[in-house]
Amino acid sequence: MLIEMIRFGGMSTLVPELGTIACDQGEKLRVRAEACFALSDLNDTTFAQAVMDAALLADAPEHEDTQSAPSWNLFVASALSYTMPAGVPILDGIALTDRLRREARNYASATSHYLEEFVARLTVPEIGNWLRIFLRFAKGQRDPNRDMMPARIPRFRALGQAICHCINTLLVEDPAGIPRSLLLEALEFAFSIAKNPDYSPRETGLPALARTLRALPDLKHDLITMRMALFSQNEKNEYWIAHQAIDPLKLGRSGDATRSSRLKIFEGLPISWRIARLAGKGSWHLRARANWRIKFGRNPSATRHD
Repeated sequence: MLIEMIRFGGMSTLVPELGTIACDQGEKLRVRAEACFALSDLNDTTFAQAVMDAALLADAPEHEDTQSAPSWNLFVASALSYTMPAGVPILDGIALTDRLRREARNYASATSHYLEEFVARLTVPEIGNWLRIFLRFAKGQRDPNRDMMPARIPRFRALGQAICHCINTLLVEDPAGIPRSLLLEALEFAFSIAKNPDYSPRETGLPALARTLRALPDLKHDLITMRMALFSQNEKNEYWIAHQAIDPLKLGRSGDATRSSRLKIFEGLPISWRIARLAGKGSWHLRARANWRIKFGRNPSATRHD
């Protein structure tokens, strides 16, 4: 109650009380998280370093304790949201991110939402830095059994929504300022989590990202080209290469036509058309239709209703 009164009443004279609560190792984690969010809303950075130090020293749950993980992760997200925009060293933020814990697969956690809010508080250059950091934790090695798509680290599942928000913000605000290689790496990871049952569109921000990607044909072309290069060294079958490289690049899931249509950025064109578009082979007619679908994400004969 005290935290809510200070936070929503704008009682800046009681900010030291919030700092004390946020740093109190004996206080419940969710109460400490609320204190961090209140400090952030009040734009008082006085206790930022003290809160970060306390968060780094706090006792985290055991890695297998999925029941305690949501409260702990909420506290981590709140501490990042308060301390990093306040100018606390980024190395401290990296160390705190590394303390996230794996949550149960069937638990609807709010951690991903608060991590997205943390990203929203950052400047565009800072978002580029944090995209690199989040990928470092969340993305594993390429899995040869999953079409060479990057693996996902379960402990950092909550970072998926923040990563998608980073990508979308950079594409909208500063598309020329982000290295192409980083952007393609991040996009490929976003596609890798899109069909994972551990994630939902709400947890990933996929609809907003899909809307942005529909209007970026050159970026989609570069992503497909990068993917095809992974398979082309020792394989002569162009159909197999294109299928392995392109098939995972879908944001929708099978069995949900309405949702898939909202997330569609590539039309389901035949593999031969994709090869014709990328390799410059085939008739002019096939190349033209493939180019249209990659650019606009729909059949050239279809009528728009939006």
